[in-house]
Amino acid sequence: MVKSQNGGNFSEVKIITENDLKKETILIEEFRFRGESLKQAASDITSTLNQYFLLISISITAVGVMSQMASPRQIDIQLVVPIALISFGCINFLFFVRFIYLVHIHIRHKQPMDQIRSEYMKYLKSQSNSSGGVVKAAKIGE
Repeated sequence: MVKSQNGGNFSEVKIITENDLKKETILIEEFRFRGESLKQAASDITSTLNQYFLLISISITAVGVMSQMASPRQIDIQLVVPIALISFGCINFLFFVRFIYLVHIHIRHKQPMDQIRSEYMKYLKSQSNSSGGVVKAAKIGE
């Protein structure tokens, strides 16, 4: 270890500062990654909702048109309407599964962000409570 003119150790101060900065950098990068993942999940939810509303409007219109076109003698169209309703129901179920999956992704990325936020706040409080933190360490090294 190198002794300074006033008796302090440069290498020890440098190691503490580097470790603290590494932890801060890792927390910030993880927070950014989780934030970008949340933005992507929110974008996916929005686009899925748009597609779902389009599907609902198309299915309601299609069933209404088929019902109006069907006369009592046209048994073919009367058979197509229940089949269309069943197929639209299956597609709605697939959208439901997609929504559940997207909400799961959102929750999976939100919980670590809350933990990172609390850890980072603890870290910042410890830095402000320690006598000067990194600023004091930098002054000793000068």
